[in-house]
Amino acid sequence: MLEYSASELVFGLVYAVGTDYRSGVDCLSAQIRRVGYEPVEIRLSDYLAAITPTTWSSEQDRIDGLMDLGNEVRKRSGRGDFVALSAIAKIAADRRRKTGAKTPRPVGRTAYILYSLKHEEEVAALRQVYGPGFYLIGFFSPEAQRLHNLMHVQNVPKREAERLIGRDQGEPGDFGQQTRKTFQLADFFVTSDNFKPEIERLLDLIFGHPYTTPTPDE
Repeated sequence: MLEYSASELVFGLVYAVGTDYRSGVDCLSAQIRRVGYEPVEIRLSDYLAAITPTTWSSEQDRIDGLMDLGNEVRKRSGRGDFVALSAIAKIAADRRRKTGAKTPRPVGRTAYILYSLKHEEEVAALRQVYGPGFYLIGFFSPEAQRLHNLMHVQNVPKREAERLIGRDQGEPGDFGQQTRKTFQLADFFVTSDNFKPEIERLLDLIFGHPYTTPTPDE
């Protein structure tokens, strides 16, 4: 195994609705363990669901409802980064629990995985707090594949699936869904049909594998 610093890392994930993100998260967690770190998943939608516990009548209602909640907390707080701040607070609490210190200190060999980011200001806040220890990864999946997943895996009717895809890409105003703009801020892009080799290469780049070099685009 390579020798490297044991600094704490934070990975933010951005992906469009309908993307098979679970496979990507599982692959990223496995690769994090490969380099000797412990992955800690933080699902941002869990924070939103905790605000107003709801039993959704359908999958499209759940997706719509979480989008509505995200928009509402951003609007009420006047902050596009409000949901990301909840993740930052959770990481600070995790630090206190693991180190026993009153003042949060970074936890060595720990990599937090935050998913999913939906607003540009969330990225800005995370970069400001964690600096070079933060990496934004964009999971890319073609629209046809996302539509198929929504319809045939999540049982969302076609018209509703198309509407959700459009809504997720970008809404008017300062506090709506802005997945497309957020996606463009990613440090790395990986494709949903090639998660394992691309994420493995990404971790090798981050940890300075001597035989893995950036491409001209990177």
